[in-house]
Parts: sequence; structure tokens; C-alpha cells
Amino acid sequence: MKKLDAVIIGGGPYGLGLGVLAEEIENLEVLVFEREDSLEWHPGMLLDGTTLQDAFLADLVTLLNPKSPYTYLNYLHEHDRLHAFFFFEDFEVPRKEFSSYLKWAGSQLPTLRLRHEVTDVLETGDGYTVKVQNHESGEEETYETRHVVLGTGHEPNVPEFVHSLPSHDVFHTSSYLYRKEEIKEGETVTIIGSGQSAAEIYYDLLQRKRDESFTLNWYTRSGGFFQMESAKMAQQLFSPDYIRYFRTLPVNKRKGTLDDLAKLRHGVKGSLLESIYKELYHQSIDGESLTTTIMQTTSLEDIEEKEEGYTLTLHHTEKDETFHVHSNKVILATGYKPRIPHWLERFENKIVWEDEHVFKVDDHYRIVREEESKGHLYTLTNLEYSHGSGATNLSLSPYRNATILHHMTGKEHFRIPKNSVFQTFFPKEEEL
Repeated sequence: MKKLDAVIIGGGPYGLGLGVLAEEIENLEVLVFEREDSLEWHPGMLLDGTTLQDAFLADLVTLLNPKSPYTYLNYLHEHDRLHAFFFFEDFEVPRKEFSSYLKWAGSQLPTLRLRHEVTDVLETGDGYTVKVQNHESGEEETYETRHVVLGTGHEPNVPEFVHSLPSHDVFHTSSYLYRKEEIKEGETVTIIGSGQSAAEIYYDLLQRKRDESFTLNWYTRSGGFFQMESAKMAQQLFSPDYIRYFRTLPVNKRKGTLDDLAKLRHGVKGSLLESIYKELYHQSIDGESLTTTIMQTTSLEDIEEKEEGYTLTLHHTEKDETFHVHSNKVILATGYKPRIPHWLERFENKIVWEDEHVFKVDDHYRIVREEESKGHLYTLTNLEYSHGSGATNLSLSPYRNATILHHMTGKEHFRIPKNSVFQTFFPKEEEL
């Protein structure tokens, strides 16, 4: 078999987008391996009426190459939905339609291999041997490649004490649509967390309470149920210009900056918070108890299984008081963490680490090695500390992918924007 130039592990939006851009480069041999049999995007959270937190231009390629046949607008055109979207008059894409768009793009990409799971990566003299389990044929396949790209995405981040509890009662938001119908009349449902997913689920269940009787609680360790920062000037931090600036900061400054920028990524859309408040107001008009608790500065310390339901140990951080509540279902909106493949442990002593859990990544999204190697490991994940809180934003994916391909091939194939925002990030001495 001919040696590949790159193996891309993962067919999510980032890996798929890289595969799409690679298609435009002549004589570049690339394969994209995805272990699932479909490219559904967060299927457990495809709630009716929900939208992306990014505009429709933040698709696989538009912000780098709007002429590509893989744009979201071309997807609409191919499905006779372009005029319907025009009259829709909304800059944000319905989440269900974005998932359908990814499936469509994947079906057009000849280098995508569904139901192919990368099980191991071994270093050779001038590249890597990649072992792949073909779940369709049941056979193991072996590929030789010069470079490997980690597009393994993220996985639910839940407390350790949750792992031993029944997953049909205590589950992450990523499983919500598979579990929501199991919530019964008279039960108590508790949501932990305060991001967009937590708010969407709270609102979904709150509307359901119009016709069904159950108790709905919502706790967060954050200082409030804050709105996501949507001001146009603030959003300019999701730009190639800011990434270039962020890259020049020392590690301690980068970490401090991430804390300051948390509201850009972890808040809730203002329109959703308004809808929640209005729903609470309407349900309270008759003077009946809302049977819902909403509380901030409250962290989940433990969950104990009882004969009928669960006892949650909660801690109010401002009052420094611990208290307990009962719940039949617990929904964890506790975010995600990078999915790091087990085989990367083999490279642990060959990689430069910025701290115990974060490997060093250079300007080209290449994992930095202790010694230079002919074949490179690039990464599309675990980038917050190296490239900023917006590094994994959908709108920056084409820029990131083009940067990788330029370094991989030693040639610029795409025009990467410079000075693309009105804000200036680097200090500049003026002549006085």
C-alpha cells in the first residue's frame, strides 16, 4: 500500500474539516478515520428549536474558502433550502440542521472511513504505523503514514463518584434525549451546572412541567446564571489575530487570561435566559408553588444511592454550609474534557509538557517533541492553554486546519487572513 501523507483520527467537525481542505491539495494522500457509523453531532442534545452558538459562516470551510463545494450554503442549495433559509432570517444555524450538514459533507468526502477505529499508533523511522479496527468487516487494517492528526474530540467530564451509579438515573447532558422520557410524574430532577446545555435542559423540562407534575432543581457552583458575552468587540477574541497574540504570552499569563475570558465560552445565551424567566413568570401567575429550586454558588460533593432515588450532598461555597437534597434523576452539565487516546502514553517521555496534563503545542498545532522527528503529531484538541479559549471555536477551525496543511506540505495553499478584526492586540510604540 502507498504510504499516506497523513492519517486524521476522528471525523467530527474539526477532523472532517481538515479532510475537506486536504481534498483541495493535489497529490496529498490523506484518510479520515471515524469509529462511529454516522457523523451525528451531539445527538443527545439535538433539542427542537436549539441553534449553534456560532453563525452559519462558521462551517467546515467558508471562512477560509467560500468557493468550496462543502460550504453550508451549498448544502442548503443542494437540498433546495436556500430560499427557506433566506426567509428564516436568522444568522445562527439550527442545531439539527448543522448535524445534517455534517452528515452530507461526510457523504461527499471520498477519504472518510466510517466505522474505522484507530486502536494504536506506532512510531517508525520516518513516520507512523497506524492500526485500525474495521468494524464493518471485523478485520484489523494497517496503514503507513508520514503524519498523524489527533481529532479525537472531547468526552463527558463527570466526577469520579458518579461512575458506579446507574447511568439511567445519573447521566451527563450528552445523553439527555435518550433519557428524558424516563422522567416520571412525581419525581425530582436535579440539574448540576450552569452552561448553555444546562439552561437548555432546564427550559425543556420547565415547559414540560406545564402538563406534568414533578420537581425540578438547578444548582451551579458558579457565582450566578450569567449571560454569554455576545458583544461584537468581545467576540473579536475568536479571531486568528488574537490567537497569534495569545501564542506570544508565557504559560502563566495564558492561564490567567483563560479565567478572564470564561464568559465568552461558558455563559448562556441571553435569549434563553429571558425565555426561562418568562416561563417561570407565567407558571407562577396563579400563585401555585413552582416546585423548582434555582441556586448558585453550590457545588456537588457526592451522590449516594438510596432505596428510592439518591441523596445529593451539596456545598454552598459562600455560606460554607453543606446540605442534602433528594433526587430521582441527576443530570450533569459538567462539561467535557479532551479525549486523549491511550496510545499517546507511549509518547509520554518524548513529548514536551507545559504542566502535568497539558502537552506543549507549537504555532503549527504540532505537539512539541523533546527531539525533532521526521513525522509529526498534530492536534485539533486540548488547545486552550496553547492557543486560547477560542482555539476550538468552530469559526477558527478552517484557519487551524489550513495552518496544519501549510506546515505539513511546506507550501501555502490557502490565503490566511491577517488584520481581520478592528482590534489591536500587540502594543506598538509611536514616534513622539
